[in-house]
Amino acid sequence: MSLIKPKTVWTVPGTYDHDILEKSVFRFYTLNYPVMNETKMLITWESPLSYRTVSSNTQRNKFYFSESEEKFYGKQVVKDILVYR
Repeated sequence: MSLIKPKTVWTVPGTYDHDILEKSVFRFYTLNYPVMNETKMLITWESPLSYRTVSSNTQRNKFYFSESEEKFYGKQVVKDILVYR
């Protein structure tokens, strides 16, 4: 089995409060449009993240998963992980 890293990260705003981030979708394909049979990982965070902080990283890197985001998300506590195609 080989190790794969996410290529892009997409935010899912909170249901009732759009200033917080409850979930993130990590995609493992480099294109920014849906691809058939693409593997995605939906992570629900234990404590909501600040949408402003995450959004600034996302906009700066144009949704591509960078080293700074790897460090940021690596410190967060995961509540649930769903991997799907």
